[in-house]
Amino acid sequence: MTTETIFNITLNLDYRALKAAAMACIQKQDRFPHRKAMQCVALDISPQGVIAVATDGHTLIAMKAGEGVTDVEPVTVLIPFETIDRFKLSKITNDCTITLNGLITTWGPKKVTGIFSHDRLHVAFTGEEESFPDWRKIFKDYFLKGCTSHKDVGHFNPANISKMQQAYSLFLTKKDKLRFVQIVHNGLNAARVVFDGVDGEGLIMPLKGNDSFPPLATWTK
Repeated sequence: MTTETIFNITLNLDYRALKAAAMACIQKQDRFPHRKAMQCVALDISPQGVIAVATDGHTLIAMKAGEGVTDVEPVTVLIPFETIDRFKLSKITNDCTITLNGLITTWGPKKVTGIFSHDRLHVAFTGEEESFPDWRKIFKDYFLKGCTSHKDVGHFNPANISKMQQAYSLFLTKKDKLRFVQIVHNGLNAARVVFDGVDGEGLIMPLKGNDSFPPLATWTK
């Protein structure tokens, strides 16, 4: 028998966290039109906190966006990327408000609608009714024993590394010139990205193919 719970909650969040997570979304729907979850920022709502997370299968960014919520069952709501993208970071405040109404079943959230408000702009949206990848399991699988030293290390697409820096830069001020993202290698597996001073996590998948170091160009000799 399917159990159903009606929820109606208002969340006060840090918009920078949502915008940062959106850096890992697939932003062109015609690329993977059937993978709606990867065109969304997932709000993972639980007593541990409200986590904004997104992935395109090559990168993953998870940022703590708000404090824990204890008066509803843990739930994940998928907000389409286009909703997040309509807003720009405000010079006045980093705060945003999301009001959610929906139904929680044993299979997850259904028929979720919401109002997104930031810097006097309000946008209504409908959450996607698709399951989101178990991102916590991804971290557990790849970093079960932490990151240890390896003889071989993965090679990474600079564009994916740039995503991490762009996401991190949303939290930086002119005084933060010495703060940086750190890539923690884990052999030929996915690498963890650490955001100095920001409550978030990143993950980058390595390039596939030959792991040997390519030869130098002939003109360097």
